[in-house]
Amino acid sequence: MGTTHEFTLIADADFSDKLGCAVVVKAELVHKTPVGKLATAQKAIDGIVTDITANGKAGAPLAVARIGDIAFAKIGVGGVTVGDELVVGTEGRLITAGEGVKVAKALATGAENELIPVLIK
Repeated sequence: MGTTHEFTLIADADFSDKLGCAVVVKAELVHKTPVGKLATAQKAIDGIVTDITANGKAGAPLAVARIGDIAFAKIGVGGVTVGDELVVGTEGRLITAGEGVKVAKALATGAENELIPVLIK
């Protein structure tokens, strides 16, 4: 699926089921590594979680795909269709754009909680 330019964040909470969810970087560091939290609905993002270690508990490292990358994202309520512009819904999952900052484009059709490839914007 091409090269991603991942970076590492430290989870600020339990991320055990958050693979493919949108995140933002908090203004704090843990052992010189930035801390990440789930993105808020309708807001901008810093990336999408692509790998979770240590069972995803708070303090665990998270690999995050950057803006401009293609990554697998978790879809929220209502599903999406290939080509849809996407925004952040609840729990960092992506939904078809309505109000809010467009953060990705769907590269496949997907149902709620499914992981599909998206272009991160």
